[in-house]
Amino acid sequence: MDEGVRSLLERFPSERTWLLPALQAVQEIEGWLSPEALTAVADHVHVPPSEASAIATDFDDGLRLIKPGSHLIRICTGRSCRLTGATDHLRVLEDHLGIACGRTTSDGRITLEEADCLSACSLAPVLEVDGACHGCVTSAAIERFPMWFRTRRAWHVDVDVSDFPKVHAEGQTARERLADLRAQAAARMSGRPAFRFLVQGGTCGEALGAGELVRALRLMAAMRGLAAEVLDGGCHGMCSAGLVVEVQRAGWPPLTFTHLTKDDVPDLLAEVAGGESPLMRFAGVAFLRHLATRSSRASAG
Repeated sequence: MDEGVRSLLERFPSERTWLLPALQAVQEIEGWLSPEALTAVADHVHVPPSEASAIATDFDDGLRLIKPGSHLIRICTGRSCRLTGATDHLRVLEDHLGIACGRTTSDGRITLEEADCLSACSLAPVLEVDGACHGCVTSAAIERFPMWFRTRRAWHVDVDVSDFPKVHAEGQTARERLADLRAQAAARMSGRPAFRFLVQGGTCGEALGAGELVRALRLMAAMRGLAAEVLDGGCHGMCSAGLVVEVQRAGWPPLTFTHLTKDDVPDLLAEVAGGESPLMRFAGVAFLRHLATRSSRASAG
């Protein structure tokens, strides 16, 4: 067993509850779940190897028991993608690679698969390459798929879960326990930077470049000396709003900016770093379709 896998498993509690997360973590660094990996995970969480194998087999198409190629291409063939050309894209790739869907090229380099649904219907047709989604894929773009290849992402655990707290309610009422949890959360939040940027990603966001937006925000905030935390906020459910960023700061209402790109980052940072909230008159959420800069307001005045 690879030393990296052993090290990763040591960060998970030896409890049956962690079977699925541990399997997912191992697959992220191995690319698949080998018989040796299944046995190692089963031993770590104290379940029979047959149970680990059953979970890996039954967990939709999220876990794989067959080793893929160095690069994995998945074509979404859900209803929306089929209606917008996914089956044609699949045939083009099969012809180009010389393999049928579900197979790997003879050199072991590329595996081609169908995906039941990648949950980015507003961006159909969708293609996933090495874990990254690409939306609104055209016939011309499908032939340039090698440019989307990248090194497979390594699994990382932001918090060491080996000391994951075991919550016991003995001696406390539910209200007292909730008060304790709130106090712990408040203590964690007290050390956060002044600004928090939540880039709402999900599969739609990834397909539109959420990763590039996150990197641009982190880089340019650091260049400005702005104390800011930039996080992937996951799916926001507003697929038609494009790339969305929610700005949080103590004493401000949450500010939500839509249809952003990485090119908007300088104006966004200039807007929110002025010291006062640009929309303090609002008591709740401010939903902005376009980013209004100081210069544009000045010229308008």
